[in-house]
Amino acid sequence: MVGLKRRGFSGPTLAALKQAFFFLLSSKLKTDQALAKIESEIEPIPEIKLLVDFIKTSERGITKR
Repeated sequence: MVGLKRRGFSGPTLAALKQAFFFLLSSKLKTDQALAKIESEIEPIPEIKLLVDFIKTSERGITKR
């Protein structure tokens, strides 16, 4: 988050991204469930839309650790 802050991302954008990554990585949700929750609960700002679209169109998926 520090790098995004240095690049000039706004506070609300950082908060939305932090929540989105929580749903994806820290919650016990499967990726498709996390994406649905992100789309329904987080404001559809361009950065969130880009993240969701990237994951949905990924041919190999993402790694969650």
